[in-house]
Amino acid sequence: MSANPIDWNGAAAPLTDDLIAVRRQLHRFPELSFEERETARLVAQRLTALGLACRTEFGGYGVVADIVGDAAGPVVALRADMDALPIAEETGLPFASERPGAMHACGHDAHTAMLLGAAELLVQARSTLKGTVRLIFQSAEEINEGAKAMIAEGVLEGVDEIYGLHNLPTLSAGLTSVRPGPLMGSVDRIEILVEGKGAHGAIPDQGIDPIVCASAIVMSLQSLVSRETSPFDPVVVTIGSIHAGDANNVIPSACRMTGTVRAFAPEVRERLPEGIERIVNRIADGYRCRASLTYIRQTQVLVNHSEAARKVGEAIDAVAGPGKRLEAAPTLAGEDFSEYLKHVPGCFFWLGSGPVEGAERAYGLHHPRFELNEACLPLGAALLAVIASRRLAEGPLSSGAHAEGGGTLEVPDDRTHRHRLLPCEYVHPAAERSERPAARARLPRHDGLAGRVAGFSAQRVARRNDHGSARDRARHSPGGHTRRGCRILRCAHAAVHRRQGAQGAVRTHRAIRQDCLYRQAAGHIRTRCRRDRGPFAGTWRADIQRIGPSVCRARRHGAGFVRRGADT
Repeated sequence: MSANPIDWNGAAAPLTDDLIAVRRQLHRFPELSFEERETARLVAQRLTALGLACRTEFGGYGVVADIVGDAAGPVVALRADMDALPIAEETGLPFASERPGAMHACGHDAHTAMLLGAAELLVQARSTLKGTVRLIFQSAEEINEGAKAMIAEGVLEGVDEIYGLHNLPTLSAGLTSVRPGPLMGSVDRIEILVEGKGAHGAIPDQGIDPIVCASAIVMSLQSLVSRETSPFDPVVVTIGSIHAGDANNVIPSACRMTGTVRAFAPEVRERLPEGIERIVNRIADGYRCRASLTYIRQTQVLVNHSEAARKVGEAIDAVAGPGKRLEAAPTLAGEDFSEYLKHVPGCFFWLGSGPVEGAERAYGLHHPRFELNEACLPLGAALLAVIASRRLAEGPLSSGAHAEGGGTLEVPDDRTHRHRLLPCEYVHPAAERSERPAARARLPRHDGLAGRVAGFSAQRVARRNDHGSARDRARHSPGGHTRRGCRILRCAHAAVHRRQGAQGAVRTHRAIRQDCLYRQAAGHIRTRCRRDRGPFAGTWRADIQRIGPSVCRARRHGAGFVRRGADT
C-alpha cells in the first residue's frame, strides 16, 4: 500500500534470529492439544515484555492480547495455533523433540513464532494503526476443538475481520498461495463398534468373528465414495485405526474402528452420516454381528471471503514481491479456522516452508520427518503484520453473500454445468464447430431417431447460414423434420413387430432410445444423407437387426442414410 511508509521486510529482518530461537524452543518441548501450559506461558511472557495485557487460559490454554492503535477504528484479529501432534519425531535435528511421542509435525511452533514476531512489528508501528489488532494464540487445533472453545468464551467479540496462515512444506519458502471461496474440506470423525462372539481361533464355527465383519465394512465404505457420490464432489472416508483382540489364536468378541470423513460441499456432507450408518448396520447383519456408529461433526468447509482474499493477495504482492503469490488448490485437509469464518469475514492462506529446490518432494505435514525451512519465519511475521495494518487503514470489506462456513462461496460455472448440461440439453457438433454465435446456441433435445433427424437438420442450417436462402433455412430448421423422424421410428416398429412380435418391438424401441440418448450426450453423430429432390425423398424401409442385448442398426436404402447403434 503506497500510503504506508513502513518497510515491513526491513523491520522483520532483524527479528530472524530471535524467531528461530523461539521456534526451536517450542519445537524441542512440544505439547499436545489442551496441554499447552508451557507454550502459553512463554507466549504470555513475551507479550507482556512488549507491554501488552494478556488474557490467559482462554478456551483451554489460549492466550489473547490486543494492540490498540493511536486512532480509533475496527478490530482485526490474527490467529496462530500452538499444539503439537502425537507423533514420534524422526528428523534427527539437534533441536528435535525431547518428549517421546510428541512432535510439532504440523509447524504450529513456527506459527506461534510468526505471530509473536508480528506482534513486535505492530507494537513498533502502533502510532500508525487505525484501530485494534487482536492476537489469538489458540490451543487444540489438531483435535478441532480449540477454535470452538475460544469462540464460546467470546474471543470474537468486537472483531470485524480475522486472518491466519499455515505453513506448507511442499511449497518453497518465499512463495505463498491463496484463493477465494472454498479452500479446505469439512472434517468429521466416525467411531464404529462391531460386536461378535469370542471363540478359539481354531474353532471359528463356535464364534462370530467381528474382525472379518469389520474388514468387510472397511471395504464397503469405499463404495459410498465411488458409487454413491458424484465424481465432481470430492469425498474421503478413511478408517485410520482398528483395534481387536490381544492373542493370535483367539477370536475377539469386539472390534473398534475410528476414521475421518471429509467433504467439500455442504450438501454432500449432510448425506454422508446416513450412508455410513446404513452400510455399517447392513454389513454387520450379514455377518451376524451387532454394530453401532458414532458420528462426530467437527469442522465445516473453510470458505475464504472473496474480498478478504483479494486484500490478502494485495498485501502479499506488496511484501513478498511480484510472482510470489500462487493460486491455491483446494484440499480436503481440515482446519478449525473455518469456525471463526462462520462468524466474521476473513481469509486463510498458505505460506511456503519447503526447500527452495525440490519442495514437491519434501516430507509433508504430519510426517515424522517433517522439516520446516526457517527462512519463512520473518516473511510470515511481516505478512501477518502488514495484513492487519492495511486492513485497519482501508476500512470495512464490501458486503457479500455468506455461504456455509461464513465465506462467499464461489463455485465455478463449470462445476454446476457438469451436473446439468448432458441430461438437459444437447450441443450439436456442427454448432460446436461453427464460428457463428447463432449456430453455437444449444439446441433442444429430441428423443430417438427423431433426434438424429433434428441433429442432421441443425448441421445443414449451420452450413447454409452464410449463403442459404430463407426458404432453405425454413425447410431445414431443427423442428422441420421431427414428424418425418417419428415416421422413421414408426416404420422401424412395424418392421420388427412383423418379425418378432410386440415384445421385440418394445425391446428395439428401448435400444434405439437408449442408444440415441447416449449418442446425444457424447456428441457423436454418425450420419450421412444425400439430397434427392429434398433431403428425405424416396421410400423409406427400416431393417432392424438386434446385435446383442442393447445394440441396434437401422438402415435406409435408396437415400444413402445410414445410422449404426453402439453399446449403451
